[in-house]
Amino acid sequence: MTKLISGRVKKIPSANVGASRYDFLKLSEAEPDLGLPAANGYVLSGNVDGTRRWILLSTEATLANVANTVLSINNFTTANLAEDVNLYYTNARVYANVIGLLNGKANVVDLTTANVAELTNLYYTNARVDAYISPTLTTANVVESTSNLYYTVTRANAAIDDRVTKSFIDNLGVSSSSAVFAENANVANTVLSISNFTTSNLIEGANLYYTNARVYSNVISLLNAKADVTDLTTSNVVEGNNLYYTNTRVHANVVALLPSVNVSIVSSYQQFVSDGATTVYTLSTSVPNESSIFVIIDGLTQIPSLDYTASGTTLSLLTVPANQSNVVVRYFSATLSQ
Repeated sequence: MTKLISGRVKKIPSANVGASRYDFLKLSEAEPDLGLPAANGYVLSGNVDGTRRWILLSTEATLANVANTVLSINNFTTANLAEDVNLYYTNARVYANVIGLLNGKANVVDLTTANVAELTNLYYTNARVDAYISPTLTTANVVESTSNLYYTVTRANAAIDDRVTKSFIDNLGVSSSSAVFAENANVANTVLSISNFTTSNLIEGANLYYTNARVYSNVISLLNAKADVTDLTTSNVVEGNNLYYTNTRVHANVVALLPSVNVSIVSSYQQFVSDGATTVYTLSTSVPNESSIFVIIDGLTQIPSLDYTASGTTLSLLTVPANQSNVVVRYFSATLSQ
């Protein structure tokens, strides 16, 4: 029985017992009267078996566990508490768990737009900017600056009116008659308007005007020296590097070679027994593709590309053969000699 701290503690009666009736602990149920501490510095300590005693902290507080009694959490450090499922922190433990993750990541300095995939934030390109700006920016929604003004007929007329004054015309010495003006397209080395010039009032220079007579005189002599395309045949067109076809030429280059060509065909095979699971087999002879071999499973010839593929020394069946099926691979090679 766990002992209580004092034999003088009385039991509290239940609600149906009068307040004058109390039951005191028996002496065997109470622990000895511990009395007062011997001096300052003593504290009351209890063990797991229920017994209590006065202890002096100055001599026993340094011990983490005194007679199976935890005195204070302040007495414990990582130096005197054994590790359990909650492990202590060490640099080695952190490194072992983190270094694998770090090795799988790229350094920030190595990331560029060449190796970082685009997501919702798109990279800048001139084409994207042009595609966005070109349809939206017009003279209707771009504000005029004071230095770059938009063209208007009113502005052009105002600028001309400011410069072409009566005194300006008088200084040119031009008659007010439009007929006289048209005849004098160049007055005082000043071209007044390009609309005043035609081939009738501009003198020919080094660049001559077009006339049928000029074209005819330069072309007709060349045309007379040429034949019409409809007149050209293999009988009047001289052979150049591209020779005409003749039976004799074909016979000389092809037919004469055929009798001297010997063809030797060699056949071999390789056999496998299916385990009901394997679809990839190693060939004893390297092949360029599946059309270079025949594959026969239990007497049924398989179709290249549809039933199997092959490259190098690897044969891949596209479906698993039944267990204990015979898989036969036939190789063919041909040798030409003269």
